[in-house]
Amino acid sequence: MRIGVLEAGRVAPPLDAHGDYTHMFRKLVYEVASDVEVRGYKSTLGEQPEQSDECDAWIISGSAHCVHDDFDWLDQLKGFVSQLLSERGKTIGVCFGHQLIAELLGGEVEKARVGWCVGATSYFDQATDQNGEREVRLIASHEDQVVRMPEGARLTLSAASCPIAGFAVEDHVITVQGHPEFTPDFAHALYAVRREAIGEARYQQAVTSLHLSLDNLEIAREFVRFIRGG
Repeated sequence: MRIGVLEAGRVAPPLDAHGDYTHMFRKLVYEVASDVEVRGYKSTLGEQPEQSDECDAWIISGSAHCVHDDFDWLDQLKGFVSQLLSERGKTIGVCFGHQLIAELLGGEVEKARVGWCVGATSYFDQATDQNGEREVRLIASHEDQVVRMPEGARLTLSAASCPIAGFAVEDHVITVQGHPEFTPDFAHALYAVRREAIGEARYQQAVTSLHLSLDNLEIAREFVRFIRGG
């Protein structure tokens, strides 16, 4: 099984010491499925797959950019993802990827009214019969969020700071606003770079939260089950 990571953002120095998005997702997936190949495509540099069937599934990564930005590479990425969606290719959106899929399918993305959402964040499962009681904790780092889901999408995750934190479309799309690929060390370094933008009080709360346990591997298992059709 081959997964393609569409890198919608670049991990810039000094954060690149932690690896790029492909490295992060490869490390995450290998924790739960050693037989999976993970291939990266640097979308911000204009690198796009030649064919939609080059990989069995696709992950659209996070990004410092906004889905409404005007870049040639983003137009190209939107074109490729639109093709995937029309072909019902297995597609996973993470953070920016979650927002991009929502926009392409007719949803709405805007700046979060609460400001920056950062730190280890509790998301509640809306996709099972557990009445939102299952808690999934992931690292958050976003200023934009989905405020209206695409028509026909099913809400899967929700948080107080981000009501639409994940959704699914039939059997070929799943998304999540949080970052299962982020480690606490990387998040700490990222928040330090964005400290002024985040604001001191929120920055301190975010870094303090990073000692909490995370459910990255649980989400990774869900990704693999989704791709395999389980």
